Amino acid sequence: MATLRYERSGLTNEAIGSGGLSALDLEELAGQLSSARDAVRTAWEDDSLGFLGCPDIDPAPYVQWAEAIQAEGRFTAQVVIGVGGSSLGARAVLATAGQVEGLETYFSENMDPVQFARMFDGLDLAHTLFIVVTKSGSTIETMSKFWYAWQQMD
Repeated sequence: MATLRYERSGLTNEAIGSGGLSALDLEELAGQLSSARDAVRTAWEDDSLGFLGCPDIDPAPYVQWAEAIQAEGRFTAQVVIGVGGSSLGARAVLATAGQVEGLETYFSENMDPVQFARMFDGLDLAHTLFIVVTKSGSTIETMSKFWYAWQQMD
């Protein structure tokens, strides 16, 4: 298991300017910060925050699956459904790795039902991959979009 450590220097006004915390602020918040660190440590130890172990997972099987699917030409579009910051990871991967040739990516990040429904008009659903991103698994906006997409697939 990796070492979990709390680093607060990036929170200071010395690091980020007037929006940061002063030494006095940090001293006043020390108890809350320690409690938060302890809660994360406990969740790490009891594995209730599974994503913390992701760096230890071998990505090879997932890469092989993706390469096989891509070689088949099975998908021509992918839709990333997530609200708030949920889709930022996918955006970061695309910005870093680049768009996959032959695979158009769409992001649905707000609750505009007209825009969301119109997106389906241009999709070949038999060749569309849906990626639903929600930390809790119960975000009502994201789950509503998921269920709508699911119904469209019938």
